[in-house]
Amino acid sequence: MVFSGAGLSVESGISAFRTKDGLWNQVDVEKYATPQGFQDDPQAVRNWYWERRISLPNAEPNEGHLALAKTSWRHATQNVDDLLERAGCDNVLHLHGTLLRERCHNNCGYKTGIDVNVGRPPEMCPECNAPTRPDVVWFYEPLDERVLHQAEQWALSCDLLLVIGTRAEVTPAADLITMAKSVQAHVVVVNPGEHVAGNLADLTLSGSAGEVLPVLLHGIP
Repeated sequence: MVFSGAGLSVESGISAFRTKDGLWNQVDVEKYATPQGFQDDPQAVRNWYWERRISLPNAEPNEGHLALAKTSWRHATQNVDDLLERAGCDNVLHLHGTLLRERCHNNCGYKTGIDVNVGRPPEMCPECNAPTRPDVVWFYEPLDERVLHQAEQWALSCDLLLVIGTRAEVTPAADLITMAKSVQAHVVVVNPGEHVAGNLADLTLSGSAGEVLPVLLHGIP
């Protein structure tokens, strides 16, 4: 099983979140990534996410994504991009949602895919007339229970967990590492910077995903 974070996509030109030059050090988190921020200024939030959405087609899967696609492993990712899928990976769970979908902010069940070539999604839900918003998990919001439960089941049944490009600070996603260790799975961390999974890792490989994964996974089905 693979548990990945923003560091996996940095080499594709997509900013990380918590690094020194990451997104959360560039913008006001409370304004752009909380329910209250959306309530206060929904158009500003929509505009910011639209800029992120239209940049996605210019990002290509890097060597790390492509190496992972040559395996048949399961993926639980914190990333909201689609680079794993575009590289050819199957069995991908997006723990924190995806930029490529819009949903009803009132949780009536309405969701729609995003095609930046078509244009912006509707701002009001056609089912219940509530505002629509990006289908991502903001601060102070819970993860989708079904997605999280599936990821937990994967972690509790794996024999190896490959942790890539995440500082492993954000729970409950990072709890997958503890769950894997609870069933005696081996944990291998690939990360060029600091992370908090060190005491749980059987092996830490310091380097970027694009550098390490092609070598690490060569010949592994």
